[in-house]
Amino acid sequence: MSTTVIGFFIHERKAGQILAGAIAAPVVYFLLSNFQVWIGGGGLVRAKNLAGLMQTYVDGLPFLKTSMVGTILFSGIFFGVQSVVTASAAAKSKATV
Repeated sequence: MSTTVIGFFIHERKAGQILAGAIAAPVVYFLLSNFQVWIGGGGLVRAKNLAGLMQTYVDGLPFLKTSMVGTILFSGIFFGVQSVVTASAAAKSKATV
């Protein structure tokens, strides 16, 4: 869901905005989902204080790395393919006119 919400803020399809969104989405998801695990008592039960919350975030760090790599990689692929297809369609429409 955080990817969708972050995606609404990418108005122009510029590489910088796409990269920022691809980094922001997994970070927001990481923060929210690990907070939910901590507050709900799921996973490893941690103390309900700041130290417990920080330990929950530390426990989730390995998952953040793979999530960020995957999101950046697939964002590049999907937006790159879309750009190539759009440019190809525009070139074809100019050639037929």
